[in-house]
Amino acid sequence: MLDTVTGRSMGFGFVRFTDEQDSQRALVEMQGVTITSRSGQGRPPSRLSNYTRHCTLPSPSSALDPNNTTVFVGGLSSLISEDTLKTFFAPFGAIAYVKIPPGKGCGFVSFLRKIDAERAIERMQGFPVGGCRIRLSWGRSQGEKSQHQAQVQMNN
Repeated sequence: MLDTVTGRSMGFGFVRFTDEQDSQRALVEMQGVTITSRSGQGRPPSRLSNYTRHCTLPSPSSALDPNNTTVFVGGLSSLISEDTLKTFFAPFGAIAYVKIPPGKGCGFVSFLRKIDAERAIERMQGFPVGGCRIRLSWGRSQGEKSQHQAQVQMNN
């Protein structure tokens, strides 16, 4: 939305979805995520497509899956190691694994118990890690991972 007098951005906009499921997913997964940024030096603003290209967003069902214990961590600095990330999340409970895909700006922390993952998401949302405020949501549940892998194999 643009201010009709100044022509400058008003800092908000609207998105229309053709699919109800996509709409619900966006509401859950994109809460607090910066979609565009001011360019300042002639660079184009970062777009949502860049975010989704690097780190696949889980479906809203991930939060409902009673067996899902994986936390998606977005907005990570490239300087953060898996060991460092683990130290930030260890106070919330036993961790099964931490994974940071190289060059993606995101990571995953898998806890042994769902309650620990829930607590981490609640308390670490927006926490500064390595100079960047992290964005947290549910990672893919094991069922979604299996489904995704099957789809990839079918397409190859």
